[in-house]
Amino acid sequence: MGFLQFIQLYGNTRDKFRILCFLARHPEARFDLRSFSVAHDGRPRDLSEGVLDLVTQGVVEEHPRGSSFYCLARAPEKRQPVLELAGMDLGQTQVLARLVGRTCLPLTPVTG
Repeated sequence: MGFLQFIQLYGNTRDKFRILCFLARHPEARFDLRSFSVAHDGRPRDLSEGVLDLVTQGVVEEHPRGSSFYCLARAPEKRQPVLELAGMDLGQTQVLARLVGRTCLPLTPVTG
C-alpha cells in the first residue's frame, strides 16, 4: 500500500488524520486518551473515538496498565507511513490533507 492510500484509508476522518499527524511527531511516546483531547477553536475536542478506531485498525497499540496508554504501532507496514508524515512541514501536511479531503490544523494540547 502506498503512502497516499494509507492516509486515505486510516486518516479517513479529520480526527483520525489529526491523530496520525500527532503520532508522527511523537512516535515513541505513550499517551492516555485525555492526551488526545486538543484545543480546537478555543474548545477542547475529544479524539478518543478516532484513537479507538485506529486501535481496531492496528495503527495504534493499546497498553493497559490500570488505565490504558496508546502509542504508534510497531508493525512496519503501519508505522512507516505515519513516520513519513513527520518529515512534512505544516504547508505540506495541509496540502496532503486537502488531497485526501481532510482539514489539518496544528494540535494544541489542552492544559489544566
